[in-house]
Amino acid sequence: MSSSLTIKNLTIVFSRVQRPLWAIKDLSFSLSVNQRVGVIGESGCGKSSLLKAIVQLLPACSKVTGQIFYGEKKLLTLSAKEMEKIRAQEIALVPQESINALNPMRKVSKQLADAYYQKFPFASSQKAYLSSVEMLKELGFTEPEALLQAYPYQLSGGMQQRVLIAIALLRKPKILLADEPTTALDKSGRLLALESILRHSSSSILVSHDLESIIKHSQQIIVMYEGQIVEVGETKAVVAAPAHPYTKALFNCQLKLPMNKREPLHFIATQPLKKKEKGCPFAPSCPQAMAICRRQTPPFYSLGKEQSSACFLYDKQVRQEKIF
Repeated sequence: MSSSLTIKNLTIVFSRVQRPLWAIKDLSFSLSVNQRVGVIGESGCGKSSLLKAIVQLLPACSKVTGQIFYGEKKLLTLSAKEMEKIRAQEIALVPQESINALNPMRKVSKQLADAYYQKFPFASSQKAYLSSVEMLKELGFTEPEALLQAYPYQLSGGMQQRVLIAIALLRKPKILLADEPTTALDKSGRLLALESILRHSSSSILVSHDLESIIKHSQQIIVMYEGQIVEVGETKAVVAAPAHPYTKALFNCQLKLPMNKREPLHFIATQPLKKKEKGCPFAPSCPQAMAICRRQTPPFYSLGKEQSSACFLYDKQVRQEKIF
C-alpha cells in the first residue's frame, strides 16, 4: 500500500518554568491509504499531542522537530493558511474536548454548514442542510431537525461528541484523526460513530482507551508509553501475542465480563524515567528489566511480518543479563 501519512523522528517538547516536558520523543510510523490504525496507551503518554502535531494545533509553548509528510507535502513547513486548507479538506481532527471545540454562540446548524462549505464551497444551502440532517441521523439522532436549531450548551456531552464527529465527517476527509471520539457515548452510540468514521474517511488514526473498539475497528495497533512507541503490529498479531511487557500489562488490565469477584483487579504501577535521554521508558516498572534497559533505548526487533517490539528481551545477545 502507498503511504498517505509518514512521520519521521517526531519530537514534541513543551516549555515549562521548572523544566521542559517531553510529550513525544523520536516517534516514527506511517499510515497507508485505506488503512485504519489504532493508538493505545495510558493517559499522558502523548497520544493527543501526536494527533494535534499532525494538523498543527499544538499550543505556542510547544517545540516540534522531525518531519510529517502528507503525500509529498511537508506539513510542519506549511503556512497557517495552507494548513487551514489541509484541515478543512484533507485531514480532519475530532478533538477530545467536545465542550471546548464547539462555538457556544452559534447554533449546531451553522457549525455543520460551515464544515460542509469548507469542503464544498459552491453547494447550496439546501444541500448543506440535507447533508447535515442525514449525517446526524446516521449518528443516531432521532430528531436531527430539532437538534440543528439547538446551541451546544443545550446538548449533553454525548450529543456534543456526536456533533463534533458529524462536523469532521461532513468534510469527507481523506484522513480522519479521532481522539477519544466515543468516550461520552453508550455502546450503541459508539458502534454508530465508529461505523460512520469507517464509512466516510479513507484512512484513520483512532486514539482510545476502549481496547474493544480499537481491536474491532483497526487493522494495525500502535502501543505508546511515555511519548514513545513500544510496540506496533497488525491488530490480530498484537492481540494474539502481545510482545512488549507494557503491552502485556495493558491488556491484562482490561476488565473481563462477567467479572470474578475473587479475582484481583490488575494495574500497572508505573514509575517514569527521571531522565528522558536514555533507557527504555518502561524499565523502572518492568518486572523483566535488565541492566541494559536503563542504559540504552531499545531498537525495534521484528517478530515477523506483522509485528515489532522495542524491547531488549528479543535481542539474543543481551537477554541473558541479570533481571532486576
